[in-house]
Amino acid sequence: MRKLGYAFLVGGMFSVIGQLFIFGWTAALGAGNALVNPLTMVTMGVLGLVLFVSGIAPKLEELTTMGVTIPISGMVIAIGGVTFGTKMQTGSASAGARAGAGLPLRVLGTGAAISVALSAILFAATHGALELPSDGSSLGPVGDLALSFVLGGSIALICEAILLATKAPVPALLICFIVAGAIMAAFNLDGLPFMNNGGFIVSLFAAGQAAYETFQVLLMGITPAPFIMVLCVYLSVTVLGIVAGLMKRR
Repeated sequence: MRKLGYAFLVGGMFSVIGQLFIFGWTAALGAGNALVNPLTMVTMGVLGLVLFVSGIAPKLEELTTMGVTIPISGMVIAIGGVTFGTKMQTGSASAGARAGAGLPLRVLGTGAAISVALSAILFAATHGALELPSDGSSLGPVGDLALSFVLGGSIALICEAILLATKAPVPALLICFIVAGAIMAAFNLDGLPFMNNGGFIVSLFAAGQAAYETFQVLLMGITPAPFIMVLCVYLSVTVLGIVAGLMKRR
């Protein structure tokens, strides 16, 4: 029970930070700017790098396994951990970088590939007739922060419970979260406030949602820019993780 409680608190804390980043980028770029969510994810990745290099991340991981793994920043921490561990074991920075790059390839790459395949199948089945969902409405600053804490905490708690109950491999579990986000997008749930909230946006669910939706836009022949932007976010998270592992010292 203690691990579940810590998962809720850590997951909620990360999500509130993500919501604050959303506020900041919205203030800087303007409401409705397409760069707000991608930049929020990358900023969360930078936070993950700082937490890993500073040694704070391992202390958080002692409290809960999933609380720092579900958010995008947690992917940076995980990639950094694999890179650092391999580097220390082999004495080779290049071996560490290759090992670190393998984790997002398995998780983000596989999850994105399944999400894109789902997007293509439904596009073909409906002949592109699926309505593109609209952005969810805001609950106001206080409401958004409260929802981000509850939502992010709940996601981390549920994931922690699944891990403890099933002992499922973490990479496989993370891929399932990405695909679940794509399925949510397929059912046009984006109008609901929780899918436009920091608690969701900084999670891996949002990675699947973004891959699904931006590929739909690409298939409709509107513009490839959103899909390219999502791929750049994935690449940025991977690079930040590898850099974190290479910067880490004993």
